[in-house]
Amino acid sequence: MIQRLQDIGYMDDLDNLDQDSFDDMMFFLEDTRGISQGERRNYKKVTKKFFRTLCDDEDDIPKWVRKLKLGTVT
Repeated sequence: MIQRLQDIGYMDDLDNLDQDSFDDMMFFLEDTRGISQGERRNYKKVTKKFFRTLCDDEDDIPKWVRKLKLGTVT
């Protein structure tokens, strides 16, 4: 995930990731790399888990991360 963020020019720490940078990465992966629905779900899942382990309290997790929908893979 860090490599993919660097591919779009994101050089900050992962714990400073914002919604715009995450969305840019997802668009890049969909358009350039042609990732599958399952891979897209995995990136969202990793992001949610990362911020859950990083933050002590559920309220400390950024709102955009809490609202990420994993969806089902068909």
